[in-house]
Amino acid sequence: MKKSLLSMAALAFTLSAFAGAGTEADPMTIADVIAAGSEGSYPDTYVTGYIVGYLPSGAGISISNAVFSNAGAPETNILLADASAEDEPTMCIPIQLPSGSSARTALNLSLHPNNIGHKVTLCGTREKYFGAPGLKSVTSYVWVGQAPVDDPVSQLGTKDAPISVAELLAAPANGAPAWVKGYIVGYVPGMNLSEAVFSADGGSTTNILIAERADVTDVNICAPVAIPAGSLRDVLTLGKNPELLGKLVVLYGTHEKYFGVPGLKQVTEYVLDGQGGGTVTPPTPSAIWSSLSATDTECDWEFENIEIAEGLEYVWSWKNFNNNYYLNGSSFVGGAKAAVAYAVSPVVTLPEGEMSVSFEHAAKFQTNLRTDDKFCIREEGASEWTELTIPTWPEVNTWNFSNSGDIDISAYAGKKIQFAFKYVGTDSQADTWEIRNIKVNATSAVNGIEADSADAIWFDLQGNRVANPEKGLYIKVAGKKATKVIIK
Repeated sequence: MKKSLLSMAALAFTLSAFAGAGTEADPMTIADVIAAGSEGSYPDTYVTGYIVGYLPSGAGISISNAVFSNAGAPETNILLADASAEDEPTMCIPIQLPSGSSARTALNLSLHPNNIGHKVTLCGTREKYFGAPGLKSVTSYVWVGQAPVDDPVSQLGTKDAPISVAELLAAPANGAPAWVKGYIVGYVPGMNLSEAVFSADGGSTTNILIAERADVTDVNICAPVAIPAGSLRDVLTLGKNPELLGKLVVLYGTHEKYFGVPGLKQVTEYVLDGQGGGTVTPPTPSAIWSSLSATDTECDWEFENIEIAEGLEYVWSWKNFNNNYYLNGSSFVGGAKAAVAYAVSPVVTLPEGEMSVSFEHAAKFQTNLRTDDKFCIREEGASEWTELTIPTWPEVNTWNFSNSGDIDISAYAGKKIQFAFKYVGTDSQADTWEIRNIKVNATSAVNGIEADSADAIWFDLQGNRVANPEKGLYIKVAGKKATKVIIK
C-alpha cells in the first residue's frame, strides 16, 4: 500500500514538474515532452528538437507509423526528436502544423524537404496528437543553429518551352510556378467542373478551360484556369472575348487545385495566339465576411431538420470544448440514426469581383461523410441548394481541424446568398462533422463589404490593392466600412 502511494506521489510530482515547463528561455526537450505524458492541454509551451520525419495521413495512424524521410510528406505535420539521426518512433513527438499558419508554410517537408535534420524551437499547445505526447496549434518557430537552405519548388516549363495541359494535369498541384500551353475550349459557369460549357455562349469572366486540342469536349482532359480580377479578364475570358474560343494561349501562374482538380491560378503573364501578351499583377485577396469563429460563444446560424429519426432531438448544435467553439453535426445517439439536416447561415451580401470561401472542419470517424455530407450555397429566397465541391476533407482518425481549401463562388458576385452545411445520417452510418471559421475572401472591395482588419487598406477601381495611393479615385477599407475616396 505504501509503495502504491509513493508511486502515485512520484507520478504526480513528475507531471507537475512538467506542467509549467517549456518557456522561450528554457524550452522542453523531446524527452521532457514524452516523460510528461499526453494528458491535459498546456498552451504556450516551447519545445525544441530536430525535424526527423512525419506521420502519414489515414485511418489508424499512430506514432508507430513514423516515416523517417521527407518522401511523400504531407503539409499537416512533422516529427521532432532530440537527435537528428533518430529512427525510433517512441523517441519522437508529432507536431501539428495548423492550416493557414506561418509554421505550416515554412516547416512542412512536402514543400521544404531540406528541413529534415535541422533543429527548431516551436511554441504551441502541448497535448495528445496521434495518440501520443505532441504539440498542436503551433503559433511560432525559430531555427536553432544553421537554418536549412530552401530549395524552391521547381518551375514547370518556361515561356519559350511551356508544358502541355496533360503534363500540368499529371504533376502534383503544389503551388509551383508554371508556364503551360493549351487551347481555350470553354469555361465553367457555376461551382462544379461537371457543368463545363464547351462554347463561348454566356462565357464566364472568371475562368477558362484549356486543352491539348481546340476540339476537346471532355472535361477530364482539360485544365481549369482562374482569371484574376482586373484587366486580365478583359483580355482572356470568353465572357468578354467570345472570339477566343479555339485560340492557343501560353499562361504563367501557379499550379494549384481549382474546381478540385489540378489547374492554374494567380495568372500574371500570357501570350495569346502566338501574337503577343502582357504582364499583370493579381489583386491581393482580403477577408470580407467571416462566421463560426472558435471564440464565438453564440451561433447565429439556423438549424433545419428535414428528416429526423425517432428518439433524435437534434442534429446540428453549437458546441464548446476547452473554450473552443464549433458547429457540430451528428445523428449518433446510442447508435446511428437516420437524419437529413441543414445548418444555414445568415444572408451574406457579396461584392462584385472574384471571391472564394473556405472553412475548417474535423471528423475522426468517416464512413459516409465524403459522399453524403455537403457544403451548399443558394441565392436569398431560393428553395433549392447548389452543392459545392470541397477540395480538402479532414484527416481520418483524429479530431484535428483541416482547412477545406478555397471554393470559388465568383458566380455569385453582387448577390445576396446563404451558405449551408448538409448533414446526412443513416441507420448504420452517422459520422460527426465539426466546423468552424468560415471565411469569404475577395480580390476586390466595394461599398458595404465587411473587412476583418481595422487598418485601412486601399484598392483601385479594378480591385487591385494599392500600397501608396496618389492622385485618383480609390476604395478605402477600414474595419467593417468601405468608402470611395478621391485623392487630389
